[in-house]
Amino acid sequence: MSRKEEGRPDLNRREKHGMEIIMACASEMHKTAPMLKERLTMKNPYGYRLFKMALGLLDKALCLIYETTPIRQLQQMRTICLSGAVTLNTSPALTPPGYTAVKDSDMNVLCGAAVNEKCSLCMEEGNKVSQCELRKTLMTVWPPKEIPKYRPCPYQGVKWYDKPGDIPEDEEATEG
Repeated sequence: MSRKEEGRPDLNRREKHGMEIIMACASEMHKTAPMLKERLTMKNPYGYRLFKMALGLLDKALCLIYETTPIRQLQQMRTICLSGAVTLNTSPALTPPGYTAVKDSDMNVLCGAAVNEKCSLCMEEGNKVSQCELRKTLMTVWPPKEIPKYRPCPYQGVKWYDKPGDIPEDEEATEG
């Protein structure tokens, strides 16, 4: 047990947590007051006044807590407030069974590798084209802008470039 200052018993964990919540609420209310002033007075001319009264009550409650908290713990809280940071993490999106969330950039790399390795050299025709698993996957992940009339597969003979600057100069002339 730490030594008790006169009339100032140590905060327990729950009290400290409650104090942090009140401090955070008051801090955010101070920051948002100017932004919310117009909205608070739209329906009720005393809306902003009520907001400021609530803020004043929070500040008074904090002062009462400060007066009964040991100086050492107040200094710790001050240090945390000055040098600490709050990180909010959202819960991950629910993914149905059989699916995985993948970043677009990662998917582009995978599609590019598949097209450059398989599709750029592909000579399949007819029924084999419609049975190609890579073609089916690419049609859902990276559908072509246009389906060419004279090729059995829109990915056949295509060379993938991540950025327009990646196209070699001799191919730029033939593409236009």
